[in-house]
Amino acid sequence: MTFKSKKSVGQKVKKLNVKGAVKQEQILEAAIRRLSHFGVHKTTLTEIADDLSISKQALMYYYHDKASLVTSVLEKIAGDYIVEVKKLMAKNLSLNHLFTGLVDMRHSFFGRYHMLFIQMKTDGFTRSSSEIEATRKQAEQAERIALAERLKSEITQGTIREIDTDTTVQLMLDTMAAFAYSMQFTCPIPTEDQLQQLFDRQKNAVLLMINGITTK
Repeated sequence: MTFKSKKSVGQKVKKLNVKGAVKQEQILEAAIRRLSHFGVHKTTLTEIADDLSISKQALMYYYHDKASLVTSVLEKIAGDYIVEVKKLMAKNLSLNHLFTGLVDMRHSFFGRYHMLFIQMKTDGFTRSSSEIEATRKQAEQAERIALAERLKSEITQGTIREIDTDTTVQLMLDTMAAFAYSMQFTCPIPTEDQLQQLFDRQKNAVLLMINGITTK
């Protein structure tokens, strides 16, 4: 999406005059669009309200300041991520397809919020509050628990060896994270090709680890 000016971002929704009719989801989506393009420091509540054709006072009925809105944006993203993980787990895929599917899902999810994450990192907001850190940990914990439960099921079925499932899942996720962290040092703003290389390496790594615990 191309924006002509900082004052006009995205499609404006039909004007809403009643504060109670303003959907929080609309506000969060509008905030994500603007934050993704202009960052936290250059975005104001007035501009987000203008994008929605509502008053700043109507927006502040839900979010009294920018910090609370930013926190809610990250909570929404974390919640959406947990939903995506649960959807993936519900597909009853093979272990190989589950973990490679997890990498693909992360690729899609990261692509959706790529510019937002870059802007927030640049603005120093990714770890700026205990609420944001708690939200991140909640999403990570939900992912670890779901994957560990799947490994326990595989042990019961005899398809993988007896292992410490929590430790194994953590090692897999840490390995995936290590590749991502290494890219941050060499490519602070990676291209799509560089991201694809990252996800391919993550897939190869988790497949090697799964092969190591699979019963022969």
